Formats: sequence, C-alpha cells, structure tokens
Amino acid sequence: MIDPRDAGDRAFGLAEDYPVMETPWHAHDRPQLLYARSGCLRLRTARDLALLPPLRAAWIPGGLSHQVTAGRPAALRTVYFPPEEDDDAPAVVVFDAPPLLRELVATSCAWGLAPPDPALAQALHGLLRRLLDDWRTPAPGSRLPAPASPALQEALDWVFARLAFPVGLEDAARVAGWSHRTFQRRCREELGVPFSAWLAQARVLRATELLADPSLSVGEVANGCGFASQGAFSRSFAARTGLSPLAWRRAYHA
Repeated sequence: MIDPRDAGDRAFGLAEDYPVMETPWHAHDRPQLLYARSGCLRLRTARDLALLPPLRAAWIPGGLSHQVTAGRPAALRTVYFPPEEDDDAPAVVVFDAPPLLRELVATSCAWGLAPPDPALAQALHGLLRRLLDDWRTPAPGSRLPAPASPALQEALDWVFARLAFPVGLEDAARVAGWSHRTFQRRCREELGVPFSAWLAQARVLRATELLADPSLSVGEVANGCGFASQGAFSRSFAARTGLSPLAWRRAYHA
C-alpha cells in the first residue's frame, strides 16, 4: 500500500479492490478525493455518514478524521492532492461524480506514483483539481447526520441495521436507555432534525446502497429498507435524490 507521505508535494492516485473493508479512524495531512469504481463505500466522520456508490464522490479535507468501510466487494479509487491544494472546507463534501471525473481518476490511479510523464501527470491533476471546484456541489440525499453522544449513536446504528423491520422511536429509545421524549429531544439537539426525518433519510440512503445489487428488484429494495409499498419508496427516493429508483439504478450501471 502506498503511503501518501511518500508522494512529497505531488498529487497521485491509488486503486485498491476489497472483498470487504474497514479502515481504522484516521486522517491525512493532505486533501483527498474518494470514489468507488464499483461497489459502495461507507464514509464516516464525527459529523455524518455518507454512502458513495459510483455515482458519487467525496472531497475529504486534510486533517479530518474519517473511516471507510464496505460490507461487499468494492473498488476504491482515490486521488491525494498536495497539502497546499487544500481549501477552507470544514467538512466532507459529497457530490455527483460526472463521467469525466471517473476517467481522470482512473488514469491517475493507473499511474500511481510512477506516471510515464511527470509533466502530463501534473497537468492532469491540475485540471482535476480545477474542475473539482465546479463539481463540488453537495448532492441531495447523500448524507446522514451523526450524533455526538455514544448512546444515541448506538441506538441509531441499531436502527440502521434493522431498516427492513418495523422499528420505530420507542425501540430506538429503549436501546439508548432513554424515555421516548428524551430520545426525541436528543435527536433534535444532536442531529438537528427529529427522529422521523432521520429515519426517512436513512431508508433512502440505505436504498442507494441496495440498488447497486442487480439481483434485487426495486420492490425487494423497498422492502429491505422498510417502505410500506414500492410506490411510497419511489416517491420518497425521488424527493431526496432527484431520481427514481430505476433511473438511479440505470445511472449506477451506466
């Protein structure tokens, strides 16, 4: 595995394929573009959880602690930029990954630390960094806020792992060890939204992950995320992502 510190002041790409993965919490001294060529990556920070299918990419500022996981095979692609290419972004930005980004990242990763022409590599990375300023518009429905307290995080993780089942506020409050009123208040304080809004977003976020599996029908994805019907799923998904589940799947496999 390449150590980003070995690159000095150069930008470079890194490609790693995993059957499953779970990195420790870590931070880099330089900004990072993270993208999945296939599969779906889960990106956690202290502030939120983001899912990265091939339709999405993430800009991670230097010095920001994060964790990357994947429960299924995933092709991780990342480009590290020199520390001076960082900006003032205080948090991860998840945005739509256009085809040109995917191809530039693929070329950078194919070169690694040994590009055939250093001047060409410098030009490619300069172009990519410039385009990222235009592309980094936060994508709708791409992130889930994370709480500060361990008890609430444990309860929300428990819910997220059981979205296919009829779990609700009372169940989550019981896991946290709080009354339902305390649980609801803590959600508003720590997440900025009520539990119902967090749950609706969690179902859609999980659906973006399941839609990557071509063996699952849209109806099965709806059931797996706890929606009452395929119609309810389609409406909620489109409201939060701007695409129908079928359109998302087609774009995913394009």
